[in-house]
Amino acid sequence: MTHQLRHELPVTYRRIFAYFFPLALQAAAQSLTYPLVAMVASRGVGGTFNLAGLAQANSIMFLLGTIGAGLITTGMIYGKTKEGYAAFVRVNYILAFTAGIMQALICYPPLAHTVFGHLVGLPEGIEHPAKIALLSSIPLQILFFLRNPYQATLYNHNATGLASGATILRIAMTAGLSPVFSGLGLVGPFWAVVCMTIPVAGETLLSWLFSRRYLRDLPRVKGPAPAIAELIA
Repeated sequence: MTHQLRHELPVTYRRIFAYFFPLALQAAAQSLTYPLVAMVASRGVGGTFNLAGLAQANSIMFLLGTIGAGLITTGMIYGKTKEGYAAFVRVNYILAFTAGIMQALICYPPLAHTVFGHLVGLPEGIEHPAKIALLSSIPLQILFFLRNPYQATLYNHNATGLASGATILRIAMTAGLSPVFSGLGLVGPFWAVVCMTIPVAGETLLSWLFSRRYLRDLPRVKGPAPAIAELIA
């Protein structure tokens, strides 16, 4: 009954604002993570070269992550039934595994040197921390994929405030951890990535907790589940 009422409510500017403002806040807040961990990266041996290497590693990680750039939209379309959601989760895992493998391959020393040293043209002082950061951020890449099904579920059920809240709590965790890592001497590109990864794990866990009640209520439909190839397409 509540599912039907949600879709029968008239569309108003107030409801549109209530839906999209948390999404805008979420998108804006995500960019705050990287300046916050700068203090962790740049305090290691190598100084600001570490920060430059971390930035280059992040750019490669995000580039590889674009193979899943449409996953949230796909989840919003197909994840409205238990069967569709299960198919979407499988596709999400496939692409997460693919991105992780691609990132691991680039971290193979000769290939890493080709990418960072020749293609990007980094000097050795920046190339080395970039390699460390890229290898360390494989779990981070996977976590970004793992949160997709839960975020898509929250978007589908007009719970964008909860989705945004999970991200804002991630930023708050990062802001709290950065000075702690620096104070403990856990600095450099590796620890900067760890400082980013722990809050993203927390964001993923919160997104899962927030979405559980909606996932329990997903309807079942008769007939075959959507094909994996259809979702990928």
